[in-house]
Amino acid sequence: MAAPQSTTMSRVCPACGRHVAPPAVSCRCGKSVDGVRLTAVSVRPRLEPPPDASGDHAIKIGIAIAGVIAAGYMFYRAAAPSPRLRGVAATSTQQPARTAPARPA
Repeated sequence: MAAPQSTTMSRVCPACGRHVAPPAVSCRCGKSVDGVRLTAVSVRPRLEPPPDASGDHAIKIGIAIAGVIAAGYMFYRAAAPSPRLRGVAATSTQQPARTAPARPA
């Protein structure tokens, strides 16, 4: 909700149109505002921040986590040999029995 409007007193600089607070007697532009009457100025209401969109943030984090998990699975799947090759790899690591070299006749 907007804050209730309150009023403050200020002087309007005749040279530049800026509002000057009562303790000051000169404007930023250098013009004296000593003889200018104080006028009531309404303060703009403060705007509330937008509603929290934490649901959207949580959805984005969930999608990112799912993407990382899927990429890890695909990387692992590509790095692991297929089941058919596992059997071939197991038999190829066994060393064949040594036989005596054949002698020429």
